[in-house]
Amino acid sequence: MFFLFCETLTLLLKAVHVRRNGGASLRLPPVAEEPIPLEAREKLIARVNRITSFFSGQSRHACWYRSFPLAVLLRRRGLAVQLNIGLMGFGPGQNERGHCWLSLNGEVLNELDDVSSAAYPDFLGENGLGVAFWVKTGQGSYMSSRLG
Repeated sequence: MFFLFCETLTLLLKAVHVRRNGGASLRLPPVAEEPIPLEAREKLIARVNRITSFFSGQSRHACWYRSFPLAVLLRRRGLAVQLNIGLMGFGPGQNERGHCWLSLNGEVLNELDDVSSAAYPDFLGENGLGVAFWVKTGQGSYMSSRLG
């Protein structure tokens, strides 16, 4: 448990660094060969959620600070989770909002927030390093004005 605590804290620090640098260094580790059993996965998720919620507290970016460390830890333990980043209202003069969540084989994993991943229906692409990008386009959004 102590090792997991230290490993999660280290990943939280990396999450702060990545967020402050605009995601330029955003990459997830390769997936380990042997996946952990379901019971061990559930314990890991619960423990990491507890650790990250203590440190992210009332942060507006709690989903990021929960999802990034968990994605790294699960991939190191053999699960090919994907970190999803959804944006809405981005661009010049827009109020940027977003959400992060994990998925495994296309199924949402560990979604704790009231904001649903369904709020970001338009797939932009993947970076080839375990991260997918989504956006909500629509009336008055930056993307729809660029696309249409």
